[in-house]
Amino acid sequence: MELMLYTFLELDCSQKEKDKTNSVSYVGGLVSDPKAGLYDDYILLLDFNSLYPSIIQEYNVCFTTIEQDSIDSVDYNAQYIPSTPSPDVTEGILPKLIGIFVNRRKINKKLDEKPSPSYKHHYNIEQMALKLTTNSIYGCLGSPTSRFYARQLAMYITSKGRNILRSAVDTTEQLGYDVTYGNTDPIMVNTQTKMFAETKQISEKVEIGVNGHFKRTLLLKKKYVMLSVKEGPDGLKFTETVEVKGLDLALDDFIIRKQLNKSLKEYNNERALAHVSVAKDMRRTRKPVKAGDVIAHIMCKSDIPSDSNTKACIPEEVKTSNAEINTEWYIC
Repeated sequence: MELMLYTFLELDCSQKEKDKTNSVSYVGGLVSDPKAGLYDDYILLLDFNSLYPSIIQEYNVCFTTIEQDSIDSVDYNAQYIPSTPSPDVTEGILPKLIGIFVNRRKINKKLDEKPSPSYKHHYNIEQMALKLTTNSIYGCLGSPTSRFYARQLAMYITSKGRNILRSAVDTTEQLGYDVTYGNTDPIMVNTQTKMFAETKQISEKVEIGVNGHFKRTLLLKKKYVMLSVKEGPDGLKFTETVEVKGLDLALDDFIIRKQLNKSLKEYNNERALAHVSVAKDMRRTRKPVKAGDVIAHIMCKSDIPSDSNTKACIPEEVKTSNAEINTEWYIC
């Protein structure tokens, strides 16, 4: 099975495969134009968990289960969708592979709960690799440069995906809620309420996996900024975080500059002074720092409670690391 995995993911760049890049493309996922604007009511982000891999599993989509025309006889202008395999057909190779990846990922996510940071990092990388591999199966089917390019199988998968998403949109609108955006997999629903409790009730009605509750939303074309709200385990405490997609926030807008009035060794409480803390970090990385220097820093989120969930970071390191800017700190 391991050999099967590596063979499946291998790409073939032969001339015959390159010739197919000139073929007519097929219809992809269902995308609706976003209703751009600023929303003060709660927006629900409804997500179909791994939509295309789930379709491959549920409908037994595989070379071994769905009959296709030979590559040489395919009419690339046609939009012919193959029939769904009979329930009696033996499970194909692709659904089996996806099942293996999904089960392994579940195990890794449980192992990720181990307390050791080194273990958490290791298992998180593994589960993300499994997720990427699972999602790449459809990509191999739909890419003309892939050895396993199967246009008719890819068309079948996207067709099922469009039907599922269209059904979800229809169901949501029949309940009286406005779909503000849909893009292949997730859809955004305007709940028309500013109350979190009512938003939760609505999410139960639509019966689709909810991937987020957003208190305020700025929606543009394939871009958005959202204020996400998460409920605590006690049902009383809430946390708010800013989520950004497609919009580049300039780091320069978050840089704070403050001068060192004396040498570093004369400062006693570096934690209380963000620019001093950063200056000492710079010194530890052998960067020259002296009295009179202006220290640039950005306030980021910290996992350490004693830091009030905020830490000062060197701007260059924010660009190259996973440090998250604490936008709430700047707002306050």
